[in-house]
Order: sequence, then structure tokens, then C-alpha cells
Amino acid sequence: MESTIRQTNSVKFELDVALTKDELNPYLQSAYREAQKHANRPGFRKGHVPLPLIKQLYGASLDKEAQEEAVQKEFAKLMEEKEIRPVGQPAITKLDRTDDGGLTFTVSYEVLPSIEVTDYKGLPARRVYHVVGDEEIDTELQRIRESHAQQSEEPAESVADENHSVKLTMQKLENGEPVEGNVMNDVPVFLARHDINPELKASLLNTRVGDSFRIDLPTGDDGALNNYEVTVLSINRMTVPEVDDSFAVQLLGKDDATAEDLRNAVRQGINAEYEKRYNGYFRDALINALIERNPFEVPDAFVGEVLRSFIEDMKRGPKKELPPDFDMAKFITETRPMAEHTAKWALLRDMVIEKEDLEADDSDYEGLAEIESQRTGIDTETLLNYFRKSDKIRDRILAEKAIQFLEDYAVIEDVEDRSIPAPEPHVHTHEHDHGHDHDHAHEHDHAHEHDHAHEHDHGHEHDHTHEHDHEHDQ
Repeated sequence: MESTIRQTNSVKFELDVALTKDELNPYLQSAYREAQKHANRPGFRKGHVPLPLIKQLYGASLDKEAQEEAVQKEFAKLMEEKEIRPVGQPAITKLDRTDDGGLTFTVSYEVLPSIEVTDYKGLPARRVYHVVGDEEIDTELQRIRESHAQQSEEPAESVADENHSVKLTMQKLENGEPVEGNVMNDVPVFLARHDINPELKASLLNTRVGDSFRIDLPTGDDGALNNYEVTVLSINRMTVPEVDDSFAVQLLGKDDATAEDLRNAVRQGINAEYEKRYNGYFRDALINALIERNPFEVPDAFVGEVLRSFIEDMKRGPKKELPPDFDMAKFITETRPMAEHTAKWALLRDMVIEKEDLEADDSDYEGLAEIESQRTGIDTETLLNYFRKSDKIRDRILAEKAIQFLEDYAVIEDVEDRSIPAPEPHVHTHEHDHGHDHDHAHEHDHAHEHDHAHEHDHGHEHDHTHEHDHEHDQ
């Protein structure tokens, strides 16, 4: 047997193999004899059909089976002999019989990149922070007040001021005529809502039950205007609570809570959301810097695993199905760069874990169990027993330790968000299991979650009649 290895890039190889007729013949004979055992032809006892007849009847298909068996076994021998450690599934890219009865074939395979992570200490990264202002707190408190507004039992005669709630019928129009089947009934609108469409609010003031008017509202794609005929179905007065100590007691659940305590709680909530969001940007900046300092090609097998996990994330509903209009080719094309980035981070992360001897210890499991116990209501000891046996939890802890290690040694520039342009939309770096033979498997588990937006719903319903101004976004 002759063999030659050709390298097509840093992680891709092709193995060319040539078998002589004598080397291939045992595989052919084995295939014929196996077929003979099960052959059942008239005039012959089962298992005693002559080999020449077997070859005549089934020769083509048996020849193919023998070739496939030869490729598998000979490639396995060569992997052991040449210490080939492929990742993913090797592929037969060429398979031919030779004129003298031999066989040639080519197997394409990938291997782990031959790199050693370096320069992972002292990574440069900008850490953005936000200073919560009184205006943001006032806006959030207004949202909370609106969500706790009480509706009067008795209907009102008219919409005398903004402290009224109405229910509407909204009929879409085209060229002044109703669009059949495009009508919304019992649409609730609270005029004091901070995000109500101003034109709609102005049109509703001083209306009575049964009044109708026509209005253009930005309900189309990209805010395009659509024309509606709006009819008032009911009117009720709303009472919005004041931000005082009694309201603070109600919301915070503490008998001695004050209005100032409530403001501080809102401030802390807004600040926590910004910290969570900006921490995602910060961690991604560290990961980007690590990948830039350690360039390498990633095997397509890893990228494919990440892409498959991305596709699984897109499945919805009880049957976990993709949306009917899901464009697979487009999705793969658009997300492949992110999949490559994620795969590179997963490999480098494992190298950091191994190089720094990072381990999941009892305090890690205990801390996570306490957090999850508060979140789920399951007792800590039950969770702790499960976590200690779970490879997925171990990998989650190690992934967090790896990124925390990079943070601890990073060169950080702290910058207030008001002094810089708005950051690009955050692209989440996923933690996925790529199925390769590592001590630290890449479970489909997100070591750090990121908040991508500051649209907050505090118990009120959003609909197309409201203007979403989202004062939190910078």
C-alpha cells in the first residue's frame, strides 16, 4: 500500500492511498462469502450458491461494498500508523478502480489547529459605564406609575384630560375605504402613557363614546403611515398613584420604605441593567483581542457544529420547528462569520483553562447552587448534588472562570457612555459544545448572558398606538 499526505491549509489534509490488486482482493472475497451465506437461489441450498454465480448476480454492488470496507479499514490503519487525529467526519473525495484491479482513494480530513495560546494576559479593552441621571429615574417611575394606575368602575362621559383610558375599534383604510378583515377591536389606550402617539392622544381628547375620526398612524414597515378610522367604544377615568411613601411600601414590600428608597431602588435597577449590557461589550472586546493576538484557521467541522447549534436556537414552539419562511442558505451565509468567531473563542478558551490549571471547586458549585436555588425555588442541597455530577455545569463554571481570568489581567480603559458614540449592536459570543475531544467540552451553555436592549415593560401592554422612545438607550 502506498500513501501520501497533502496539506491544503493549516487544518485541512488529504490522504491519497493506492491498494494493489492483492491488497484489495481479501475485501472482495470477504464480501462475496458474506453474500454467499445469505443467498437463496432456486436449485441451491441457502448458503451454498456457487461464488461464480454470486459474482455474476451481485458483483457490482458487492464490489462497491468491498471498496467502502477497504477504505474504512485501511484509513483506520493509517490513522494509527501516522498518528492522524481527525476532528469531524473524514470524507472520501475520490474512489477509483485501477486498470490492474487495484484501488485508489483520497480521504479529506481536518485536525485541531497547531497553536498554543499566547499573550492572553494584558489584553486591552474599553469598559463602558453609565451614570444614572434623575431624568431617567423620573421616566422609569412614570412607567411604573402608569402600570399601577387604577380604573374607575363608573364610565366617564368624555375624555376630559389625559387621566382617562379608552377602548377603541380601529379599522384600516385604503383610499378612504375599509380594508376587509383588517380591523382591531377593544384596543386599550391610556392617554397618560408616556409613549402614546401624540396625534392619537390629541384626537382622543374631548371625545365621547361613539365618536369617530380618521388618523394616520405609523404602523407600517419602518414606521410607514397607515390610515385608520377610529371609534371610541368606552371611556373610564384613571387614577395614577403618586410617588410617595405608601407607594414605596406597596412596591418594595417593606413597612418602613420611603419614596427616596423607591428612587434608589429604581436607580440600582437601571444601573444593573447597564452594567449587564456593557459587561457583554467588555467581554466581547477581550475575546476579540485574544483572537486577534492568536490568529489561526478553525476546522470547518467546528464551525458546522456551531452553525447547527445556532439553527437549533432558532426553533420555536412545542415541536421545536424552524419558522415556515426560514431561509437556511441565507442564515448560514450571514451567521458563518459569527460561528467561526465562536469556534475560535471556544478553542482558545479551553487552552487558557488548561494552561492556567483552572478548576471548578466546591465554592464554585455552592455559589451557583445558591443563585439557582433563589431563582428556581429548588433547595440548595438538591441542586448541589446534581451540579457536582454534571459535566455541563462544570464546563459552565470553567467558561466563566476563563473569561474572568482574562478580565483580571486585562488593561482596562474605563469610559462613561455619554462621552463616546453609541456602541454597535451587541453580538453574543455563544458557548457551544463542538463535540471534539477536549477535557473541557463546549456545552451549549452561555457562560455570560447579555442584555441587548433597555426596552422595559413594567406590567403595561404595548401596542401600535404608542411611541416607543426608550430613554435608556444611549
